[in-house]
Amino acid sequence: MVNYVRDTKDLLDTAKEVSEWFKGDKHESLHVDCKRNIGTHTINIEVEHHFVDWVLKLIKHEKRFDLNDVYNVKVYSLKPRFEIVDDAVYNEGDCIVLDFNKVINLDLVKIDIEYRMDNDFLKSLVRSRSTPEPLDDAQKFHLSAQLRDPDLLVKNFKSVDLDEYPVTAGVQLQNKIDSEIAPYLSKLSQIEQELITCPNPRDTKKLANLKQEQTRLQRKIKDKKLQDRLEVIAKFLDPSQFLRYVRMEDSNDFRLHKCEWNELFQALDLTPLPQKMNVISRTDLSIKKPAKSGSLLYEESKFSTDIRGIFN
Repeated sequence: MVNYVRDTKDLLDTAKEVSEWFKGDKHESLHVDCKRNIGTHTINIEVEHHFVDWVLKLIKHEKRFDLNDVYNVKVYSLKPRFEIVDDAVYNEGDCIVLDFNKVINLDLVKIDIEYRMDNDFLKSLVRSRSTPEPLDDAQKFHLSAQLRDPDLLVKNFKSVDLDEYPVTAGVQLQNKIDSEIAPYLSKLSQIEQELITCPNPRDTKKLANLKQEQTRLQRKIKDKKLQDRLEVIAKFLDPSQFLRYVRMEDSNDFRLHKCEWNELFQALDLTPLPQKMNVISRTDLSIKKPAKSGSLLYEESKFSTDIRGIFN
């Protein structure tokens, strides 16, 4: 079964176990790619005589990693020249094998050991917020992200970097969509309420007129023209198209990444549309810069004008 790093203790214990296995002077760091949910434990080792002696004393000049525990292992020569040492790593059965014989003639070696990181664990490492502020014709989202406990991480690593950490702003859409089809819905709702609360159930003429109007509106709501417009809106709300209405503002700390539909509703029981759009931006955090802030602008007025044009 594939294993994930699920909490800080698991991360630090795993790093410590691997670190203690490698003898010699070394520098260790942690780099997390939040897009891929991959954490890389990097060990830079100076290949001095005591390191070579340690390797030669091993019964097997290799370190084996279970494929269920480790995603990948890479080895680089940093000195006397920079290059990847492909033949130092190979797969054998359910293991990744690191062959030290391929590195003992180098001066400085970098070993990258990659682990799968649990998504909930990555979220727990960072305190993030997306706070909306209404403006006259737009909405501004104040974004922030901060490492929760950097001091704990530096107990095992000289440096820690989290790249592409996501912060999401939720843009509400259903009310804008409903407001454009509200005339149909409002009138139909009013008639249905009158049918329920009609004071004189014997007033057959009034009841007949109400039911006739109810039927007319139901047909209007379900006619081909309205359904076509709703399908146009569905295409109009394609996440890649919605990027036209959002942009980063006043900050280089966050980068606009993508949009995603979040939660669907059936517009007039005809077409599934998003209740809101998740606008995802990303930032990089490190021990040196553990906190970032920025702002995202949603051009609400422009969006309303464009969606109104579809119905009109």
